Amino acid sequence: MNRGSVTFWCLTVVLAVLLIHSCSSGTTKRNNSDTPTSGSVRVGADDSYRLIMDAEEMTFEQLYVDADVHFTYTHEDSLVGLLLKDSIRFAILSRKLTAQEEQVVKQRKVDPTYIKIAYDGVALIVHPDNKLRGLSVPQIRQILSGELQTFAQLDSMGNRDSLRMVFDHALSCNARYMKDSLMKAGAEFPGNCFAVKSNEEVINYVAAHPNTIGVIGVNWLSDRDDSLSNSFLKKVRVLPISAGPFKEYFEPYQAYLAQGQYPLIRDVYIVKVEVGAGLGTGFAAFIAGEKGQRIILKSGLVPATMPLRIVEVKQ
Repeated sequence: MNRGSVTFWCLTVVLAVLLIHSCSSGTTKRNNSDTPTSGSVRVGADDSYRLIMDAEEMTFEQLYVDADVHFTYTHEDSLVGLLLKDSIRFAILSRKLTAQEEQVVKQRKVDPTYIKIAYDGVALIVHPDNKLRGLSVPQIRQILSGELQTFAQLDSMGNRDSLRMVFDHALSCNARYMKDSLMKAGAEFPGNCFAVKSNEEVINYVAAHPNTIGVIGVNWLSDRDDSLSNSFLKKVRVLPISAGPFKEYFEPYQAYLAQGQYPLIRDVYIVKVEVGAGLGTGFAAFIAGEKGQRIILKSGLVPATMPLRIVEVKQ
């Protein structure tokens, strides 16, 4: 956790230097109104992070009234394409660029910047009436390989209806994480896996189809103070996950993410391609700074650049 404190203070110093540079430099090609706290900027985020980024944008614009942030929410693959075409200043992703993608950016004389802002998890959800009580990582692998196709194969209490797994998008960070982490290299999703258009659509589909397992980003259900998250929790149930047979099951609670006990965990990055100290840099520093990290903390994810104290409450 000391490392998080060091990172926060480094980011604070960097932002201060950038602010000075933006005021003093006469060589920038950007409009003079494009500073770390003013102007207009286009950025992007995978749909999994929509709720958090909506809160980050609203708070930032309330603090800096001359700042106008425009978010594009789409799937991860499309966001990388927008970065490579210089259509957005940064993207919120659960991965870094590949070496080939970095080369495309560097052709514009830009070195991509990576700022880790959170630790996130992938949540699996089912209908409240579904009898399944949990899944192990090996079982998830068997579902994704097509070996397990009914709930009866997972649980003696399960029915023999065909099991279906639904994603928010075939090219989203959720689908890529499951493919990269749990499937054999080069393998494709089996016929009982399909995609809709968003995390919210996954929740609504699972709420209407008891024979379905949904794959979504944790933050869509983790903010207990958010009315939208609470409305979703009334529709579906989050499955506990274990790393393997005879291992303890964990739900994607903040403490289990922080301690690495929840098996389906991933990093969240700002991937920035902005030259100089424009509004994209200022907004990125805000998200990685104290106020932005507190928003991530409240959302139920684990902030990456500020200390997190875990308190055990004993009955």
